[in-house]
Amino acid sequence: GEKVRAGIHELPAECQPHWLPYVAVRDVAEAVERSAELGAEVLLPPAAVNNEEAAILADPTGAPFGVQQWPRPEGGER
Repeated sequence: GEKVRAGIHELPAECQPHWLPYVAVRDVAEAVERSAELGAEVLLPPAAVNNEEAAILADPTGAPFGVQQWPRPEGGER
């Protein structure tokens, strides 16, 4: 259908190509706050990515993952 299942973004020169799993959440800021309380490291705080709100975290073992809200909430920048 019309639902996006994957995306490709340009990476900085120092990064190797990779897949980064994302989890859809209702509120990125809340998900980041709760994840940090549970031991996650915030690698990229909530930010606008296209028309979406997203953040990148690492779990306590260091595995990176993203959280993303579709569509991005109304009301400006974070």
